[in-house]
Amino acid sequence: MFAVFEAGMHDLSCHLVDALPQLGGQLSTLYPHKPIYDLPGFPETSAIDFIDRLEVQMRPACPHLVLGDPVVDVAQEDEVFVCHTASGRSLRSKAVFIAAGRGAFLMRRPRVEGMEPYEGTSLFFTVDDATAWRGKRVVVQGGGDSALDWAVRLADAGSHVCLVHRRKNFRAHPKTVDLYMKMVEKGVADVVVPGVVRGVEGDAETGVMRALRLGTTEGGRTIAADIWLPLLGVVSQLGPIEAWGLDITAGHIDVAPHSMETNRPGIYAMGDVANYPGKCSLILTGMAETAMAVRHAYGYCRPDSEWSDEYSTTKGGPGQAKG
Repeated sequence: MFAVFEAGMHDLSCHLVDALPQLGGQLSTLYPHKPIYDLPGFPETSAIDFIDRLEVQMRPACPHLVLGDPVVDVAQEDEVFVCHTASGRSLRSKAVFIAAGRGAFLMRRPRVEGMEPYEGTSLFFTVDDATAWRGKRVVVQGGGDSALDWAVRLADAGSHVCLVHRRKNFRAHPKTVDLYMKMVEKGVADVVVPGVVRGVEGDAETGVMRALRLGTTEGGRTIAADIWLPLLGVVSQLGPIEAWGLDITAGHIDVAPHSMETNRPGIYAMGDVANYPGKCSLILTGMAETAMAVRHAYGYCRPDSEWSDEYSTTKGGPGQAKG
């Protein structure tokens, strides 16, 4: 998203492609309320607020958004790259920027026999709309940032939430844990720890869930449930990117540190997916890497133009006239 903004600052048009159906990657999908403290000028902000601000910032650049349709191949025709997506789209560009984080992520699945018929009806691994389950009995399973963030958000949105975790200790941010436990104290949410989901009860033909069977230290118990949301972490992998002819080390793309360019001229990588000596994996580092990558790629996109090295205070934002 910041690459779109940086490109827009120099009147470069962009496709923005994401495998997920919404912007924001893991920040918006897994832990939207996770606090962030190391962004300059923001003593504290939430992941989703940060994503919302990035969207507002990039909007004047008018990117062509392609969501829920990952790039599976990057071919080259003379001086133009052709990015092929899973659905069959062909997107042409003069340069390619890979900001894939730690790669495409797959949700860790619980090992519960007989759960498959409920997927997409009563069993979900992500949340699109926190208000869609208002009034429903939702069991959130997990103890990390994603589980606690969504447990709080769903409870706030009117769901009857019960959090189930296999340990009494949580890996989530203490502030979020404390917030949820206060909800439990007030009687607006429940918690079962230690607890593990062992089975599903309901109508397998329709996928309508009635209850979940739990294993606890006291033995077993059954709790009523309309929705089961297991948030047990993710497994990341580069996926199709591994076949794009890029130099890769331990799951990260090797780049030149002064330009973020890969071994394939015109293809750049930045953020967590990029690898070079002395790499510091922080959000603000990824932003700086993005600016460097766009600056270097400008020559590919506009070979007859000189780079205009100006501050935004005098240049203005995307689409704005110079002040």
